[in-house]
Amino acid sequence: MELVIYLAVVAIILVVIIDLVTHLVYTQGKNSKNVEVQQNTSFVIDKLNSTISSASAATVSIGGNTLSLTVADNPVVYTLSGGTLTIQRGAQPAEDLSNSKVQISAPQGSQLFEKITNTNANTIKINFLVSLTSDNNTKQQTTTTILLRGK
Repeated sequence: MELVIYLAVVAIILVVIIDLVTHLVYTQGKNSKNVEVQQNTSFVIDKLNSTISSASAATVSIGGNTLSLTVADNPVVYTLSGGTLTIQRGAQPAEDLSNSKVQISAPQGSQLFEKITNTNANTIKINFLVSLTSDNNTKQQTTTTILLRGK
């Protein structure tokens, strides 16, 4: 009889341990997905901030998927196409700003880039969504406005 009680206690302890391990593995997987999205979002924002703040002129295409800048008399073009945001500096080939694990898009009903002009300054409003290609529920929307300060 004592053996049955000991086996029952051990079985309960094992079930609890297995449940905890399963929960930890699930949480770790979810966290790594969120980190992937956050890292790509931060990288894109840093690149855009650096380039736009150094630009002396900017134009946004109709539809808002292309941003053309003049930085130190050189053209820099950001283009969103097929879920990938690219940057092209001068005649150099375009480079992807995000990895293949994520997709970048403008939120529904919004433009990726919007130029805002007033009498004192030009700014670029950026509104984008980064989502994991393997899990569309893991996403992050970012909206920011960057001032053109270049001369």
